[in-house]
Amino acid sequence: MNARRWLVLGVALLLVGGAVVVLALNGIVRYAAVAQIQAMTGRKASIDAVDVRLLRGRVTVHNFRLAERDGTTPFAELPRLDLHLSLVWLLSGHLRIHELVLSDSIVRLVRLPNDELNISDLLGRSESNEKGGDVTIERFRVARGRVTLEDRALAEPRTRASEHMNVDARNLSTVRDDGTAVATSITAGAPLSIEVKSLRLCPIHLHATAKVEGLDLTPARVYFPPNTTFDIDRGRTTTTVTVALDARHGLRADASGWLEDVVLVQAGGRREVLARIPKLTSRLIGFGLREGAMRVERLATDGTMSVRDPSARALRPSTVRASVSDFTWPATTPGRVDVHASIPGGGHLAVAGTVRPPPAATQLALRATDVNLAAWAQFVPVGARVRGLVVADARQDLVRAQRIEASGLEVEWPTRIGVKRVVVTGPRTIVERAGDGTFPLVGLWGVRDAPPSPPRSGPGVNPGPPRVPWEPA
Repeated sequence: MNARRWLVLGVALLLVGGAVVVLALNGIVRYAAVAQIQAMTGRKASIDAVDVRLLRGRVTVHNFRLAERDGTTPFAELPRLDLHLSLVWLLSGHLRIHELVLSDSIVRLVRLPNDELNISDLLGRSESNEKGGDVTIERFRVARGRVTLEDRALAEPRTRASEHMNVDARNLSTVRDDGTAVATSITAGAPLSIEVKSLRLCPIHLHATAKVEGLDLTPARVYFPPNTTFDIDRGRTTTTVTVALDARHGLRADASGWLEDVVLVQAGGRREVLARIPKLTSRLIGFGLREGAMRVERLATDGTMSVRDPSARALRPSTVRASVSDFTWPATTPGRVDVHASIPGGGHLAVAGTVRPPPAATQLALRATDVNLAAWAQFVPVGARVRGLVVADARQDLVRAQRIEASGLEVEWPTRIGVKRVVVTGPRTIVERAGDGTFPLVGLWGVRDAPPSPPRSGPGVNPGPPRVPWEPA
């Protein structure tokens, strides 16, 4: 009888001790996880609770939060994480996870006024970390995820969101390259899908195909310079991109897509239609990045558009066909440029030539036949009215030249053009004084008034595109 009592007492103590160990283990795992995440990211992290079922190898994390660098603004939130791992494999130094599920996650990306992303510090830390032990995730799922991108580099900050994000990946590993993944989301109202094959985590290796259908182009208007004379009224794009990425061989990508139903209008209050693009297709073949060098085997664009003729106040059709082949940067091999376009009114514009690596000269030949540039001058913020191959006002030609050669151009579109050297052959100028005492020739070079827009100053100013040096033939 005494033995039976001792047995019951021992079992009770064992149960109580086990419960205490489990409760303590939950707290220990929670504390260790928070400390490790903060050490890895350099940011404040928190976890409300952790449930550990040790014998089953299951862990559930509740309400994980990671802050921005300021320690208060939320960066990532994860209401629930479920983990099922193999304890036996841990003894061999190989972390093997049977299943990892993230539910209802939210990640907030921000482009700061200095043009950096708010994850730049995290990327720097991940690159500096040495490779640890091997990892295999048999199945990884993301359910109902959401990613937002706030652009604070604009004068008026904007926020875009990718919602309803779902990911289903299998066999993600550092020791094998047969991983697969399928991801879908809704971005700016357009469906986005990504399919990944032959995936290895480290060193990275994958083949992927991404497709977005009917993406709205109008949000791009916020990236135009403040004095742009046109705006996007509507338009959509569909794009498919295939990517091959390897840690040793670099990146290679092919892409195809088209713009459709694009309408460009005057900026400001009038909103008069300047151009319509029913469809413009593009195809990129052999885009590569390796050890800081870029290569494009071929880039081709083909389409039609109708541009407003200011004299007739009607839309005139034109065609565009352009291609670039064997282009490298820095230039190491000769590349070919070939552009052909018909101009409203019957003219034709052609640009052809070879881009050669230095010190050889790059040669580009431009030929314009019966071109009336008035329709295209609507898109340039310069007060001069352009017609044919001359600069003219509405009454008569004021400036003519048989030939103009320019070299050392620096373009900051559309606000600034710098030229180091200009040679004019056969110039002819008419200097006229109007009845009010002014000279019309002087007024040609005034910049058009910018359309009404909020003032762009301070740290939120869009820096615009970089300078583009160009040396014509």
